[in-house]
Amino acid sequence: MSKKQVHFIVQSKGGVGKSFLTYLLALKNQFKEDAAFFDLDSSTQTSVNQLKFLKDKNRVYKISLLDDRKKIIRDRLFTSIKKIVEFAEFQTYFLDFGAPESEQLPALFSIDFKANALKKFENQINATFIFHIVVAGNTAYMASMEYLKSMIQTLEGHFPIITHANENSFYGFQEILEEAKNYCLKNQVEFRCFGDIDTQSHIGNQILNLIQQGAGIENYDILEQLKIEEEFAKL
Repeated sequence: MSKKQVHFIVQSKGGVGKSFLTYLLALKNQFKEDAAFFDLDSSTQTSVNQLKFLKDKNRVYKISLLDDRKKIIRDRLFTSIKKIVEFAEFQTYFLDFGAPESEQLPALFSIDFKANALKKFENQINATFIFHIVVAGNTAYMASMEYLKSMIQTLEGHFPIITHANENSFYGFQEILEEAKNYCLKNQVEFRCFGDIDTQSHIGNQILNLIQQGAGIENYDILEQLKIEEEFAKL
């Protein structure tokens, strides 16, 4: 039996474009019936709302890591992953973590359990874990990069990490974009860009509206589709 893929989409700094990345990944996988998305964000319902085009197909689910006192139970993540991988009939799982949940991961994988224990868990459930970490420019740069560095250190090279730089947030900050790219290269972490969409343009504004509506690709006109396909190619 082939291994299932579990993608962790994370960043403890809010407002970096993580929900936009999740939407793009969902849109790219819209017609892949074996791919499902799981919203672990306790603070917002962004993924559930933006992925309406998959919710109707029963491919979007909500997972809570909170206890009755609304506190995050870190190790509940393991039982949740085990349950969905063993009982859900999908091959690819995308887990969209909110900022509060993302913030807990370095502690979960270094204090509660070590990275090598997570690797054993991955093998036990016959899965491959891939971490997608979003970074942004401007005022979000330092905090988002610190989280990236923390996760690289915590995971100890046991798992693939893909850094996704939100291009729109780096406009006017090309030097720090290159700095982030060079850091990833030095640490053997894959570096990709996304989000090169000018929301002030007509096409960009239309795409933004479609995202907010949770629209599928069939609702995009030809020019909007061409722009989105450029984004697909970078993912």
